[in-house]
Amino acid sequence: MALFGLLPVPPALAANCSGANCYAVGYTLSGGTNWGGGSARWDTRSYTAPDWASGGFASEVIWVLTRSGDSCPVEGGYAGVEEGYTHGWQGQNIRTLYWVDGCPYTEYRITAYSAGSVGSLHVYTIQQHTSTAYRVYFDYNYVAQASETPWTREVEVGLEATDQGATFPTTTDDALQYRDSGCCTGHWHSWPNGYTYENRPPYDWTWITNYTKGRNGRCGC
Repeated sequence: MALFGLLPVPPALAANCSGANCYAVGYTLSGGTNWGGGSARWDTRSYTAPDWASGGFASEVIWVLTRSGDSCPVEGGYAGVEEGYTHGWQGQNIRTLYWVDGCPYTEYRITAYSAGSVGSLHVYTIQQHTSTAYRVYFDYNYVAQASETPWTREVEVGLEATDQGATFPTTTDDALQYRDSGCCTGHWHSWPNGYTYENRPPYDWTWITNYTKGRNGRCGC
């Protein structure tokens, strides 16, 4: 689980994803406009991380990247907030919801809510709450608050894994949205632009409808 920055340079192909995790994501850029969060909906799937015992994971994630050039740089010079559903959690063989505060980088398991049965749809939302905080929601229910400053620079949705042997049944991401302003008002809109990033086989992202719906999984999905 790592905050993914804009277009990192792909490393050489390896048997696992060490050094740079495997990604297959769709993303949108604010283009300098002051956004205030992002939201996506996807279907629960049975991801499997073969390296869970060593801290590995296979996750479906939304990232909201917020700021650059401050005291908490990550990949691409951005920090932000992450929310998702994963198999493999800090060395445990479990499937769970989680979220991440990027500054300082801290992972949290979500236990108040469940991703439900395979095929069930859920909404994952991260939005600015004040000038110094973002809030995380699951199915519109408040989960937690992260200490982040405005603005949203980029919203990303897709898969992340630490091993190329991870099992990723095809997952459909839709209702891809951003909020058009920061604290504390704003309206939700479909993504105005969309790009894809895949840094390692065998995972890929495919647009179904530009730029509101896509799917990811193993190549050929």
